Amino acid sequence: DQYFYGLNNTIQQAHVSLILDNVIHQLLDTNTNHNRTFTYVETAFFSRWYTALPSSDQKSLKRLISEGKFSFANGGWCMHDEATTHYMGMIDQTTLGHSFLKKELGVIPKVGWQIDPFGHSATQGTLMTSGFGFDALYFGRIHYVDLENRQKEAQCEGIWSSKTSPSSSPSASSSVFWGLTGSNRGNYGAPDNFCFDSLCADEPLVGLSEDDLRTRTRGFLNSVGIQASQTKGRNILLTMGSDFQYAQARK
Repeated sequence: DQYFYGLNNTIQQAHVSLILDNVIHQLLDTNTNHNRTFTYVETAFFSRWYTALPSSDQKSLKRLISEGKFSFANGGWCMHDEATTHYMGMIDQTTLGHSFLKKELGVIPKVGWQIDPFGHSATQGTLMTSGFGFDALYFGRIHYVDLENRQKEAQCEGIWSSKTSPSSSPSASSSVFWGLTGSNRGNYGAPDNFCFDSLCADEPLVGLSEDDLRTRTRGFLNSVGIQASQTKGRNILLTMGSDFQYAQARK
């Protein structure tokens, strides 16, 4: 309740219902020319917000979804842990979230988004990713030694292959693309110095002098170059957003 309604910000600056209200308002704003999109993950908070909307707002949201401006990753009721969680709990909570999205919005998430669990398991790669029809799996937390080695060897993304059981034949294995979030730094969020949310202290680009803008641009390109050197593909993922951000979506 505190996170959803923003009732106790001494624990965490959080107001989920306000975030969703403001994001939808900005995506629907016809007075500004933009190509903004927004991706949402956990269904527990979303379902609470969605079921309280007037039918007209629900219809507007469905239009945004059909236009690709509002989408879902993961889509479980929450984002479960992997290291200490029983596979039945992982299946049940994901099924609960997916069932709501399918029934209410006709949506089936195609990307797994496990950015915050401490530890990763073959169960996630087999049952929870390939088994649920995900095309890809992204996660943030990773052991610092493993992360350092992967950064040096350009292995911050790859194909996760796992068998359904130890005795399974190779044809029974499942494979899915995986990658790291947060510019391959073992966490998640915007690139350093480029978080422009109201909860961040990074200086906005608007209003900078031409020299300062060039300096910031070079810093951004350098960061992107480092990230690109840590993978073997031609595309990289830049995550712009973190915990409880976009409460002031217009910024």
